[in-house]
Amino acid sequence: MSKRIRIRVNNAGFTDLAGGPLGTGDRGAYSSLPVYTGNPYESNDYVFRWRQYVHLYETSWEARKIIRIIPEDALRKKWVAEDIPEQMAKRIDSRLDQLQFLSVLKRSLMLERLLGGCLTFLGLDAQKDEPEKVFHPRDGQALRFLNAVPISRIARIRWCNDPLSEHYMRPESFLVNSNVVHVSRCLVWDGEPLFDPYDFALNNFRSNLAGFGPSKLAPVWDDIVKAVGTRQAAYQLIQMNNAVIAAIEGLIDLQGTTSGQAAIEKVKEISNQLSLYRAAVIDGRSVDIKQHSASFGSVPELILTFIQILSAASDIPATRFLGQAPGGLNATGESDLENYYNVIDSYQQQRIEPNLRRVYDVLGYNMFPSQWPKERENLVFKFPPLWNQSDLEESQTATARIDNVMKLLSEGLIGEDKAIEEINAKGCLSVTLDETDISIVDRTGLVGQTDNNQVNVGQEIQKLRNGIRVNNMDALGLLLRAAGASNPDDIDRQAFEKGFAVEMEHLGTLGGDRVKVAKVVLDHLRERQDYYDRLERVENSIYLDRLPQPTEGQQHAGNYKKHHLKLHGLDFSIENPQGSERQGKDSAGKSWTSILPAHYGYVRRTEGADGDHVDAYIGPHEESELVFVVDQQDPQSKKFDEHKVIFGCLSMLQAKELYVSAFSDGQGEARIGGITPAHIQEFRGWLTGGNTHAPYGKK
Repeated sequence: MSKRIRIRVNNAGFTDLAGGPLGTGDRGAYSSLPVYTGNPYESNDYVFRWRQYVHLYETSWEARKIIRIIPEDALRKKWVAEDIPEQMAKRIDSRLDQLQFLSVLKRSLMLERLLGGCLTFLGLDAQKDEPEKVFHPRDGQALRFLNAVPISRIARIRWCNDPLSEHYMRPESFLVNSNVVHVSRCLVWDGEPLFDPYDFALNNFRSNLAGFGPSKLAPVWDDIVKAVGTRQAAYQLIQMNNAVIAAIEGLIDLQGTTSGQAAIEKVKEISNQLSLYRAAVIDGRSVDIKQHSASFGSVPELILTFIQILSAASDIPATRFLGQAPGGLNATGESDLENYYNVIDSYQQQRIEPNLRRVYDVLGYNMFPSQWPKERENLVFKFPPLWNQSDLEESQTATARIDNVMKLLSEGLIGEDKAIEEINAKGCLSVTLDETDISIVDRTGLVGQTDNNQVNVGQEIQKLRNGIRVNNMDALGLLLRAAGASNPDDIDRQAFEKGFAVEMEHLGTLGGDRVKVAKVVLDHLRERQDYYDRLERVENSIYLDRLPQPTEGQQHAGNYKKHHLKLHGLDFSIENPQGSERQGKDSAGKSWTSILPAHYGYVRRTEGADGDHVDAYIGPHEESELVFVVDQQDPQSKKFDEHKVIFGCLSMLQAKELYVSAFSDGQGEARIGGITPAHIQEFRGWLTGGNTHAPYGKK
């Protein structure tokens, strides 16, 4: 894979310190023995060096992780531009997505780590691009593209030599594929070299004269080779882990006769059949064949040790490097990961943000020439934290903060207004409290138990209602537990909330006791999970039967009482209940009357092909998630008229029969331009984003 380079290291020059540290007697620091290494850094052939790093990256998972993990973690969650107008931030972010900036940025960061440096070239939208000239973002030129240029295509041809300048020994221009490019046209990822490339007093001949740093693989090359070599040696050991030994009495005598040699060959054949690895035939008193297994001893620990050393050398925790805590480690790795993510945060702020700000300047001056000079001063980049508390930890933290505030309130040290202000300021809750939420009212006197902490259920429900978390449980969970639910997570929350609202309205005799009401709701839900859904449908049917029949004038004006239904997330206004009469006149002025086979009305907040709401029938099977859309046409001209949507049917045939029976002139089938079945989710998507003015069957 690589050239083998022999370097002889002598301890000459330290003869005056022969007896002390670093002297000729200190063999731990300097040895007269030759050192062998395959590290390409020892070669002054740049092409060979880069090629070796790329080869190792492509063939070693260790090298690939060392190069990729830090950039990928740093860009795992996209940054947020704050303290500038929201619309401005959204437009810049949209333009960055069009330029595929995130992928170019990630590639640039990985090239910097792999080869030691990279340029991100800023391509401008100009009739004649002159990259050798100084570029000022405030000139307002548009950014057309970005390219990641690896170090193998770059040479530095000019730098600042003035030691009194702020740009001392920094690049002024580069030569990129024979094109002179000024540094202002690039985002420079220099690999952070410690010394100037032409500081020959401190740099050896291997320093990069283009001004970039070393590859991140250079200092860990030998460790990677050792880790890979150890695994290969372990594999060979596994392949050779068995030995078959055959002891034969009188082996020497047998070798002297033809029949004896034949017997020995037979024993060898048997031995080979017993083992796929190796066999031995030795002299013994009698033939005794035994199989011996090799002991691996500490080989697994040795492999893990090399991996741990490698992860430490690359500043990546073993828990992140391996995806789990390696065997033999007592620590969970959580503290190491937290420290690592703090390092990533520093990498984001110190390495990525300065170049990110330059790109925002280029786009800002171009897209908002009058606003950006002022707004850029307020621009702050926030990278979402990678180290987050678990839900349990967040709940425990929020609970502790709330408890502290409530203790101060109960002791009279702060007032309710200050308690509200403190809880809201700490962001403990997902909602903002007001003075009605903090009042301590105990209507139940019931004390519940959660997580070994005594809590007053009545007080907590009153203080932290609407799903706010408290003592590792939300207020609704506390209410369910107090009402006798052994496991609140097993209760359908939506069904319970629906039933709770119904019973709170009907059970006024219970004095508003929430726990007693919750017990009634749970009893009904244990009887039937859909108890309150069925109750709602029954009540709707009764109410619909009581609706007065609208007059013809009311039908035309639409100003008559309608009933409202909610089905599959859609709101309906019912104009004519099932069994009612619908009257009108046709285009010739002839009166007609029809008996409605199902509830008829329209879907609210929609617009159909005729400019009114989308009309709908609701059949008997309201639980059906099938929807049938009729493209209604004029029976004579066959021209598309409007949509009639049929809910509550189980088949195309049932929907067609319902539609046809709604017409008393016998022209129902002639009005069907097409019937298209759809799932409710697909239909809702069409209502919100489709063309509701064209036939549904041709969408």
